[in-house]
Amino acid sequence: MEKLETFEQLLFDEGYLLKDHHANAPYKAFSLRDYQLISINTANVRTRSDRFCSLMHEYKHFELSQFYYIKDYCPAMVDIQERRVTLAVIRELVPMATLINLIQGEGLEAWEIALRLDVTQEVVQKAYEHYSSLETWISYCTVL
Repeated sequence: MEKLETFEQLLFDEGYLLKDHHANAPYKAFSLRDYQLISINTANVRTRSDRFCSLMHEYKHFELSQFYYIKDYCPAMVDIQERRVTLAVIRELVPMATLINLIQGEGLEAWEIALRLDVTQEVVQKAYEHYSSLETWISYCTVL
């Protein structure tokens, strides 16, 4: 099994319902806490790596218990929750040491790193933006 299939199987084994839908809407996926449902918007998720990253993002909402209701949300709270989830996804899919090694050690660009790690270029870029703003990034890079 490949990475996507293995992760989908893990979700099934943990009791999550996975559904595909097609909507003319800006989101890639959503999750419903009460039903342990993760739904992927196939209009916006077209590649295997995009599907994998979207599933991981929604899974992290469950893992971190970061949920909100669309109708009565506070935009600032949504931003905080989405940032927590995004950082958890980044840490799992693109660890800092791996990213530094692929950039400095192998000289890869974002799209090459995305292909190597089987994630989206967007996730790689967010990982770079996050890690490069940390003090540990600077000290880690000087050690290499």
